[in-house]
Amino acid sequence: NTFTLSPALVAQVGQPPQPNTVPAYQSVRFFLGKIDYQVAQGHRLTTRVNWFENNNPYNGGAGGTTTIERGFDYKDAMSSTAVQFVSSWGSNRLNELRAQYAQRHFNRKSHAGAPEGISVNITNAISFGAPTSNGEDFVQGITQILDNFTLIRGRHSFKVGFDFQFVHDTRAVPLTATYVFPTVAAYLAAKSGQNPFGYTSFAQVIGDPNFEMNTKLFSAFWQDDWRLTENLKLLYGFRYDGYFYPRANGEAPFAYSKSFKDDANNFGPRLGAAWTLGE
Repeated sequence: NTFTLSPALVAQVGQPPQPNTVPAYQSVRFFLGKIDYQVAQGHRLTTRVNWFENNNPYNGGAGGTTTIERGFDYKDAMSSTAVQFVSSWGSNRLNELRAQYAQRHFNRKSHAGAPEGISVNITNAISFGAPTSNGEDFVQGITQILDNFTLIRGRHSFKVGFDFQFVHDTRAVPLTATYVFPTVAAYLAAKSGQNPFGYTSFAQVIGDPNFEMNTKLFSAFWQDDWRLTENLKLLYGFRYDGYFYPRANGEAPFAYSKSFKDDANNFGPRLGAAWTLGE
C-alpha cells in the first residue's frame, strides 16, 4: 500500500513523518514429516507431523490516509500430529484407528514502536494513533479420535465407525478507544482544550478481553454395501451427528445468551444404488 497523506497535514496533527509505502512482506514456512512402521504382519503404524508458520508484518491497518503507526503485524501458525494404526485380520476384516491433535494460533499486534492509548479518525483526512487490532489473539486446539471397522461377508461389506472431537478455544479481543472528528480544526480545538467535546463519536471496548470455551462433537455411522448382482449394488445405512456446546454464563448481560441448546438430534439415513451399464 502507498500513502496519500500530505506532509503538511501529518505535521499539522502532530504526527511523525510518513514513508511513501507500507514496508509489508510475507514469510511462510512449511514442514511435513511421516514415519511408517510395520509392527507385525497385518498391523501398520503411521505417524504424521504437519506444521506451517506465516509471518506477515504490516499485514493491514496502514496505508492511504491511515498512518504507519496504525499498522499491525499478523502471525499465524498451525501444527498437527496424527497417529494411525491399521490392522487387518485375514482377508475380510480391517480396522482403522486414528488420533490427532491440531492447534492453530494467530494474533494481531502493533508493530514495534507503535503508540498506545487512543485512536483518532478525522473524517476524509487522516487516521492515526494506536492500532485498533492490537491484542487480538486466537488459539484453538482440537483433539480427535476416530475408528472405522470393515467386515466383508459374502456379498455384503459392512462398515461401522465413530468420530469424537474435543475443541478448546481461547480468544482475546483488543481493548480499543477511538475518537472520530469531523474536521482537522475540530481535532485541534479538542486537543488544545478550546472545545474538548468537538468530536463526532467516541467508542471504547471495556471489560475482560479474554474468553475461552470447550466444545464437543460426536458422530457415528453404520452402513452396508450389498452386491445384489454382478452389476447392481445397494448401499444403505444411517449416521448420527451431535454438537455439544459449552455451558453459558448465567450472569451474562441481557444482550448475551444465558444458555445454549445442544444440537443432538441429527439422525440421517443413507440409501443409494450403483448400477454398472453394459454388463
